[in-house]
Amino acid sequence: MVGCFPTLRPAPYRAILSGRWLNRVKCQLCGTFPTFAVAARTMACIRRKRIHTVVVMANAALFLKGNAMKFVLSTTVVLFAMPLSAFAQDHGHKHGGKPYAGFEKREVKSLSDQDIAELRRGGGWGLALPAELNGLPGPAHLLELQEELALSTDQVAEITGLFEEMLTEAIAAGEEFITAESAVSAAFEDTELSEDELAIVLAKAAEARAALRMVHLSRHLATPALLSDEQVRRYSVLRGYSDDPCTNVPEGHDPTMWRRHNGCEG
Repeated sequence: MVGCFPTLRPAPYRAILSGRWLNRVKCQLCGTFPTFAVAARTMACIRRKRIHTVVVMANAALFLKGNAMKFVLSTTVVLFAMPLSAFAQDHGHKHGGKPYAGFEKREVKSLSDQDIAELRRGGGWGLALPAELNGLPGPAHLLELQEELALSTDQVAEITGLFEEMLTEAIAAGEEFITAESAVSAAFEDTELSEDELAIVLAKAAEARAALRMVHLSRHLATPALLSDEQVRRYSVLRGYSDDPCTNVPEGHDPTMWRRHNGCEG
């Protein structure tokens, strides 16, 4: 029923946990029972400094039997046990209430020494994952796997040029990002920092990060044109993103024909 707002009659906590909660779903406005509704009820209790969240999902399905209608409700109870600290605004209860102890000594408060080292060497810093995990190889990993991928001399030369160009730009863009993040940290040393001033430094930091991501992601866009389809597929297997069809023959397929169809040797 369009426009219905389903609600659930209260159920005892013990009944929920035992899976015996089979309440019907009723519309708040019209007072009728819709032919199909999905409702969720969340309960939380704090016990021994831990939070237990119970999510109960009631699915109503309409069955016809002669001229009568009845509802069959199935209930799924999903229990999540999470530390109370997970819901704290600043996560301050984690690790004994001192999750950021020592961070105040950082050169840049929002970046660890490892982060800065990675950025200054032109590393990817995980910025190219959207491309990498969607089948567009990165030049650095292609060079690492050049033997396994049977890259030709020309391919290696082109990919090397792409990588070196990316590395040079990434180091420069990384320094710009570090500087921008440092400015954000420094801005908060001023007790009279205004929202307008904060907006300016944040915009510069965001711009610097976007420029750095562009350096890495744009190179992933360029690599498929330098590779064969088989090399792209093999790269995905070697990096652990997909199964090797040559060693994993689906049930019901003739192994010989399957391997031949997928270009497997032997």
